[in-house]
Amino acid sequence: MKRNLLCFILTWLWIAVGLYAQEPVHREMIGRFKAEGYENSQVLDTFNILTNVIGPRLPATPAYKQAARFVRERLESWQVENVHFESFEFRRGWTLEKLTIEMIEPRYFPLIG
Repeated sequence: MKRNLLCFILTWLWIAVGLYAQEPVHREMIGRFKAEGYENSQVLDTFNILTNVIGPRLPATPAYKQAARFVRERLESWQVENVHFESFEFRRGWTLEKLTIEMIEPRYFPLIG
């Protein structure tokens, strides 16, 4: 019984010390972050350009290079420091110019879409 009571008291003391050791919450700064995110967010604009304007970005394709330049310029406009490209080995890229889909069974039928 005494051992259980001692464990109970020590556990609550440990929790209480942990609560008092926390740094104070700066509610004003959190409010400023939220306001910036809700009022001046550029996430949707950036997402739209990367997905709808530039499109798919396979490595070593013109769209990949265009997207990389766009992201670099966007980060530099936000005053992010040390924005640079890092190269990686990728042998050959390709760009899809035409796609043909044809159903061959149970009967032939070209799929247009």
